[in-house]
Amino acid sequence: MFKITKKAVFLLISAVFLVLLVGGFFYWEDIENYLEEKEMEKVFAPAKDYTIYENSEGKFIENKKDKLTIKIPDGWQAEIGADIFGFSSGRSVVIYSSDYSLSPRKGCAIEIEITRAKEDAEGFLERGVNEVKEDIVYSKETPANKENYQYYEVVSIRGRESLKEVLGNIVTIEIPTENNVYFFQTISIPKECLLELNNVLETAYIR
Repeated sequence: MFKITKKAVFLLISAVFLVLLVGGFFYWEDIENYLEEKEMEKVFAPAKDYTIYENSEGKFIENKKDKLTIKIPDGWQAEIGADIFGFSSGRSVVIYSSDYSLSPRKGCAIEIEITRAKEDAEGFLERGVNEVKEDIVYSKETPANKENYQYYEVVSIRGRESLKEVLGNIVTIEIPTENNVYFFQTISIPKECLLELNNVLETAYIR
């Protein structure tokens, strides 16, 4: 008759314990990652919330959760999960002309993000709704010196007061609503890119 020794029992119990320990570690790690992802989604819209679709009127990028629809300029491309510098990003989408290149510098690109935080979120660089609105008030009271390398000014985007930041060749537009900040950024070389940015903003639909 087959007998199980105490040593074999001990090894079996140890193996089962090790499997449970390792499995529990990865399970807890998955839970932590899930919770962290949910916290991040309270601060900004993740790239997975954007979709690209096409109809008889052209190609569009849409984020239904944050009520944004953008028409992609004719002949341009769109990439979800990337920024204007070509880096992978879990929070942005980029639209760009077919000849876009950083080196050598040519063509145009526009990066788009959405912040969901009312206040600045600890541990994140995103500016909350209230900070952008406060900067709009301050900028209205303090005229911009456009000779500076960096300056802010208030602009109107489809009837919404918005904040324009110029930092060298990088131009950023922040459009605050009650719950979100809609962020658009481009590199203003060549100058035609500013015109393209304005055209995209004029067709952007924020519900």
